[in-house]
Amino acid sequence: MGDASVASFYAIFAICTIMLNIESIGTWNANQIFRSINSAFANQVFWNPAENASTATKRYVNDIRDQSDVYAYLKTSVREAIFQEQVPQYLMDDWGFNESIWPHQLTPATLGSFNRILMMRFTWKTWALQQTIGKFSTGTPKKLIGESRSLDPFAWNAEEDQEDMCIPGANLSNVNSTGDSCFKWRRKGSFDDAGGYSVLFEPMDGRVAYEALLDKMRDAQVFDLLLGTFTMDFIVYNTNVDMFMMYMMVFNFDFAGNVDIRRDARIFNLNVFNRDVTKYMMLYILRIVCLVMLIMFLLFEFRKMWDVGIMQHFRRSGSATDMVSIIISMCVLFTYWGIEGMDAFQNFQFQALSNPETRETAYLSLCNVALILGDQGILIAFNLLVVSFRTTSLVSGLHSNLGLILEVLGVSMPNFLAFFTMFFMLQFGFVLMSFFTFGPGYEGMNSILNCFFKSFKMLAGEVVYEDLVLADNILGPIYFFAFYILFYLVLINIFVTLLMSGYDIVDYDIMLKQKASHEKEKNPLQLIFEELKADVVGNIIKYGATFFKYAAICLEPLIVSVKACFFCTPPAAITSCFRSALKRGPAKDSGELDTTKQTQDTFSPKEFRQTVIEFSTMLVFMMVWICLMTLQGRGVDSYLLNKVVLRESALEARFLDEKDFNSITSFAYVKPWADKAIVGLYKDPACAETGNGSEVVFNPACNNGNNKQHIVNRVAALNYGFLNTTFVRLSIQPACFVENPDDRWKKGVPTKRKTPNVKCADSVCTAVLDTEPCRRADGLSLGDKELADFVESITKSRPQPVAVEFAQPHTDLGPYNMLGGFAFSLGVTEEQCQGVLDILFEQRWFSLNSASMVFDWITYNGNMDMFTYSKVSFSLMQTGVMARDSYAISFSMNVHEGGGFFTLQAFILALYGIYVMLLLYHILEMFKVVRQELSKSLAQGKSLFTFLVDFFSIPWHVVDTLSLTVSSMTLLCFIFFVLTTFRSDYRFSMNDVNKYVVPNSEAKTYGLAPSVEPVRYLQDDWFFFREFETTAGTFELFLQLAALNSLFISVKVIKIVNRFKTVQIFSDTLGNGKSRNFYFLLVINQLLLGFALAMMVIFGVKSEPFNDVLTSLSTLSLWLCGSFDLSLDLLVEDKPAFAVVFFVSFIVIFRFIATNMFLATQLNTFAHLAGERDIKAARQAIEKDTAVRIVTYRGRAEVKADITVERNSNQEVVVKEVLQEDGLAAHAGVMPGHVISKVNKLKGDWANGFDDDKLIEEAMVPDKDGVIRIVFQEPAKRSCFTFLWQAMRACQRKPQGSGRNKKKDDMYSKQTNVKPTVRNFWRNHGAIAEVERQSLEPPAQANDDDEEVTSPEHAGEDDLEGLDLEEDQEEIIAEEDPRAARVRSKKRLDGLLFSRWPNGKPKKETDTGIQIAGVARHDAPELESEDILQDEWDVFELTEAVEKMPITGQEVWLDCLLTALEHQVEDDSIVTEVLRTSGMQEMAKDKMKGPVLDKLLKFYRRMDEVLKIFENKSNKKYYQYLQQESVQRQEQLRAQNTVLHDYVCELEKEFKKISETIHSYRTKKDLMLTTLAGVLDRGEYSDPNGRQEPDRRPEEDADAGGGVMAMLGSSSSQQGVQGI
Repeated sequence: MGDASVASFYAIFAICTIMLNIESIGTWNANQIFRSINSAFANQVFWNPAENASTATKRYVNDIRDQSDVYAYLKTSVREAIFQEQVPQYLMDDWGFNESIWPHQLTPATLGSFNRILMMRFTWKTWALQQTIGKFSTGTPKKLIGESRSLDPFAWNAEEDQEDMCIPGANLSNVNSTGDSCFKWRRKGSFDDAGGYSVLFEPMDGRVAYEALLDKMRDAQVFDLLLGTFTMDFIVYNTNVDMFMMYMMVFNFDFAGNVDIRRDARIFNLNVFNRDVTKYMMLYILRIVCLVMLIMFLLFEFRKMWDVGIMQHFRRSGSATDMVSIIISMCVLFTYWGIEGMDAFQNFQFQALSNPETRETAYLSLCNVALILGDQGILIAFNLLVVSFRTTSLVSGLHSNLGLILEVLGVSMPNFLAFFTMFFMLQFGFVLMSFFTFGPGYEGMNSILNCFFKSFKMLAGEVVYEDLVLADNILGPIYFFAFYILFYLVLINIFVTLLMSGYDIVDYDIMLKQKASHEKEKNPLQLIFEELKADVVGNIIKYGATFFKYAAICLEPLIVSVKACFFCTPPAAITSCFRSALKRGPAKDSGELDTTKQTQDTFSPKEFRQTVIEFSTMLVFMMVWICLMTLQGRGVDSYLLNKVVLRESALEARFLDEKDFNSITSFAYVKPWADKAIVGLYKDPACAETGNGSEVVFNPACNNGNNKQHIVNRVAALNYGFLNTTFVRLSIQPACFVENPDDRWKKGVPTKRKTPNVKCADSVCTAVLDTEPCRRADGLSLGDKELADFVESITKSRPQPVAVEFAQPHTDLGPYNMLGGFAFSLGVTEEQCQGVLDILFEQRWFSLNSASMVFDWITYNGNMDMFTYSKVSFSLMQTGVMARDSYAISFSMNVHEGGGFFTLQAFILALYGIYVMLLLYHILEMFKVVRQELSKSLAQGKSLFTFLVDFFSIPWHVVDTLSLTVSSMTLLCFIFFVLTTFRSDYRFSMNDVNKYVVPNSEAKTYGLAPSVEPVRYLQDDWFFFREFETTAGTFELFLQLAALNSLFISVKVIKIVNRFKTVQIFSDTLGNGKSRNFYFLLVINQLLLGFALAMMVIFGVKSEPFNDVLTSLSTLSLWLCGSFDLSLDLLVEDKPAFAVVFFVSFIVIFRFIATNMFLATQLNTFAHLAGERDIKAARQAIEKDTAVRIVTYRGRAEVKADITVERNSNQEVVVKEVLQEDGLAAHAGVMPGHVISKVNKLKGDWANGFDDDKLIEEAMVPDKDGVIRIVFQEPAKRSCFTFLWQAMRACQRKPQGSGRNKKKDDMYSKQTNVKPTVRNFWRNHGAIAEVERQSLEPPAQANDDDEEVTSPEHAGEDDLEGLDLEEDQEEIIAEEDPRAARVRSKKRLDGLLFSRWPNGKPKKETDTGIQIAGVARHDAPELESEDILQDEWDVFELTEAVEKMPITGQEVWLDCLLTALEHQVEDDSIVTEVLRTSGMQEMAKDKMKGPVLDKLLKFYRRMDEVLKIFENKSNKKYYQYLQQESVQRQEQLRAQNTVLHDYVCELEKEFKKISETIHSYRTKKDLMLTTLAGVLDRGEYSDPNGRQEPDRRPEEDADAGGGVMAMLGSSSSQQGVQGI
């Protein structure tokens, strides 16, 4: 499986892992529960219980200073927070709960409306005392035992007292009374089993029992000065979100008497493993999927280990990270199954907490679950971080730009390690200095850890100058400025320098790889799709084909039977369905048309005029828009109105001991806020009365029933409420409660809220009333009949009727934004407003019975002629969190004319007219561009979809399209605002004839009552609220679109300005770096996501800035900008060690590295573009001075079709004729006689050695892109002296040779006076060129020692690859097949490059094949000036000398090396480019004297040193291949010797066997002869052994075999020695 496929599957696994863990934990719900509980305690005041509550001093929890304050806080504030929402059960009789469901007299004790307190526990530890030693012992005879500053509430302490705490004076003789009067120290049952005195309390026992328990603890002297720690913990349950939370508040007193208050929370969900719930069943399936993928990844790792070995596998980059990620992920998954088996998840029941015998066991089991899941959360956080990092690592391998950050880190890591060693050593010194200097007086540096943490915050942008000066006014400034100078200005910039140096190295490597590959790097998405297609789809097709194959075989008889039974003729479609599916080949990929884009460096006059016109038009367009929106939006006026009407009048109102709007955490606080803020809006009423001449005067007495009088509510004296019956409207959406459907949790929390967990103030939350049997929290039904009865009861049965309606969403007028619910008119007087609020309070609507409340009002300011619509909303979430929101928008209803000081409406309309004309102009220009591009696309045969893709692939086209779209939408939105009937017709007047009347069509649509009925006045006000909401929404949309339009207009101006060269480089920098910056953003966001997930899991429960993924990402983004606010302090308060580690890691990775990668990219791109621009400017200046023309052709054919060339008398190549009048040459101003001075950066010698008729076909060689770039130069003016001098030189030319050397003489006959150069000599006499030339000669008669030449018809592609013969060489040996010459040339080069024998094998046994020429090059003397200047060098003598030199392998390697260098660069020579100095220039030899000659000699000597280095590298490469060849030959000989040894051994065995057989037959022969002789003549053959030859022993035969073996072994050894 490819890397892209692995990265894709791992990304899928990462997404599944993230979803599984964050859904299982539910951090966002937990954080809301924690905030609701925390707010319930934080907003409660406490006082001394011994004092009167009304006169006692009120304080908050953060004002606790000693142990006695803890008792006061528990006795007053905690008591009120716990029991204030608890009511008698009879008030909820409408629910009809019986004793089996709820056996209590009170409702559950809750915090934040929905979080039921299951059980409370108090745990405390006290200090032990010992005798004081020393001279002050008489004054303080006792002291706290031990050396610790404070007691640890989370662990056992040796210093704590473990004696029983009893009430002084209690009778302890009675054993039964001991438990009532004493508290025993214990480990089990205490908080976290850390030891201490602990006691449980059931909140259902009520206030009296709670106060009695606290009094008993006070009497036992728990809250005296020996109290070390006091922990209050309890578990709450929220059935709306299935969440349990263990909340802890710890008071820790140190030896100095300071108190540290810490709040903590642990969450768990006992229902998360209930697979009967669909949501949790999906999480279980997700767990299985993650486990399967982990097993697959683990098998991949095992396979890699099997293939390359364990140690070799883990040496690879990323292998250890892979294994760690897999192991941690599997551990997390297994912890889920382990936790699922805990008893609490299976058997917990609320009844166990009510039973005193099982109460403690049940509570401790829940605490144990919370503790274990807290530890699991840390493992999950680390797992998410590792998974994110591993995903980033895998994705980074898909593209060089994606992996650039990791590559830069890898290259720079040694420098970084050294830098950070120095950095942290210096920082440690500053940390110690700050601790010793500022620790006693500055809380932020009161410990080593805090000093280290604060130093990184200073590096991240936090300024602590005032705090340091306050702690020490002398050393504070010194420390501050020294720290910033050393670290911020010096060390950080050194770090940036190291990073940029690593970036340059990696960027250069990437450039070299891209040049070497000659292929464009694939897009990561394309690479992923291709590999997935090959890996996944390919396997599916592979195994699917096998399945279909065997299925066809198995189903073939059945198909034949069906055909035989039902068809007369066999239907081919049935029998061949499987085969056709198998034979169907894959679709071929359609090729893409490769198009090239040409840009012009200069403007033509027409283009310049067009650019100036576009720029001027766009500038006017922008200026018109700026003036238009400045006048139309009236931002300053709107801000001033919003400030006085909303913020100062409502949001800054103080209530209940100086609480403000942001302190509202429940509907219980909305009522006192409304009493102060909303009622306060009615504090300044007035009466508008029509007098003589329609003059408006103000009268303190007023009657709204009189048509000539109208009550006006004034806000800040100048903003008037003008509606008839309503100044402030209150919209309430009731909350829907049902019986808890889960029997397991019903006895603990009998009801459950079904209202959606959204901000109901902005959403429809009353639709649930039609689908559920909804009730209020107190059991009152919310059916249609009950709602109608409620409305009737509060409108008619009250002394003062209340204007109220219940409306259906989106159909009935009344509530805010027609979202449905109740709409209450708060009237037009203070008494009416207060009365309605009191009635709603009596009806318990300021409680959890409401899902949302919205207060809104409308005012008009005549001075500014603007209306202001204001809104304040409250929404109660299912977790108990109160979502607050406020909003105000000011707008003018008059477009043509109006009151107030603003009188520019006509000018605004004129600006709109100009804006419309300019917008139409730009739209027409855009259509013109689209039409042109579409015509080109259709001419190329492209489809419409392809045209759209190509068109919008250009960023400027996207910008233009979006800009025009937004501009059009803005204009249409304003037109809609202007054409609104209500805006144009509405006016308020006390005269019935002049005032605005609701149109009959609108009255019919909304079902308004007839105008004669009194209720119509209220309905008219509801209609006006609706219309003002719509108008305000339209105007707000217009402002939002206008803001976007302003941005796009600015971007379009940049587009036009970009055409000017002065600013083009800056936009080009952004354009060239956009892809790399985009990839940077992908990688950085992946890493940022890992940090956000990990920090969300660890800190999200307590810290609101990290309560969900999006909030965590936004908080970390603020950290990047240097804004920490309170988010960092919350982390340090929660988990200091984790906070420091994450913060320091985040700052180093993102602030120091990631952000500077963007800087490195922009600097690198800008430097490259600036260099190109400078080079181009210099080139243009030179071309301008020398009157040159540059023409670029796309190949030789285009050159031949445009011009013809020839040589002039000076042997210069000139233009003979310009063939095309409208061709490229004619367009550039090229004329006959112009000299071709350069072709593709080859200077004047580019045509040397080529015939006149083949200058274009052979001499003009295209570059790698197929381009021929020709530089034309005007011919120099010749004087008479120049003409005579050239004629004299022509007479001195050397005569031509004859025979085979005639062509060679012709080659140099025209340039005998030209100094040998690379172009005219060395390139034709290099090692490779010489080998090719020798290979073109007919081979001599083959002998036994010569190697065989492969015939051309049997030559392989490898033998012919890359070998091209020149036409002149083919003419010399026209009688021979050129393919054979290619094979000989390749074999000769192989022998020279990779073998010690140039011909492939040694000719003699003593021939070693190694050529020693050039080995001692470093011992050669320094170059002399004669060798450098080459004054006496003759090209013919040099040719003969070079041809006599043998070709060596080192020389061929050197030739290959320099050739590769030439191909890597576009200039003539990389050596010359590197070594040439700015002072060098060509001049006559007679001027090369003194410093000029020394500079030239120094240059060539430097070049000689470089060539020595190249020679050494070539020698090294040559001998490396010789060594490789020797090793291969040795291994080959060793293998041959092994085979030969086995063969000889077998041969010896066979020889021995044959010898034994021969000996046996010989013995038999002798015996038979003896027997036969005895029969014939006994006398003569009486002693036959004496006549016979002595018998040979088998051992002798064996020795003979061994001799053969020894002989063969000796021969092979000699060959081995010779090979070595």
